[in-house]
Amino acid sequence: MGSNETRFVTTAIIWTAATAMTIVLSVVNGGENFSIPAVVIFMIAAAVSTLGIWQSPFVGSDSGSAKAESEKAKRSSKLERLVSGLSDDEVNELRNRLLTDNDGELVSLEEVMRQRKQ
Repeated sequence: MGSNETRFVTTAIIWTAATAMTIVLSVVNGGENFSIPAVVIFMIAAAVSTLGIWQSPFVGSDSGSAKAESEKAKRSSKLERLVSGLSDDEVNELRNRLLTDNDGELVSLEEVMRQRKQ
């Protein structure tokens, strides 16, 4: 289950519980006015909980994001090995090619590699 799916399910559970508590309180008290502050407290608690769930970076973190971080680390280490194997002249040439293109705009490494393959 993805991060947003987990957040959605958790939010639905919170609001279902808040609604159920409101209904039970209303039935038990016969709908009298003194249950209104409790209902307001339930709704505020549900709203704060929902905000916390959707703002938290930890809720629903799945192995997909961990896998993406692992792949990124692998790419970084491969790139570091590649660059460390270059001579000073080759590093300077790579730096110059990355910094400028024919029109003076910045160029990404992917673009340089794509042009090289053509």
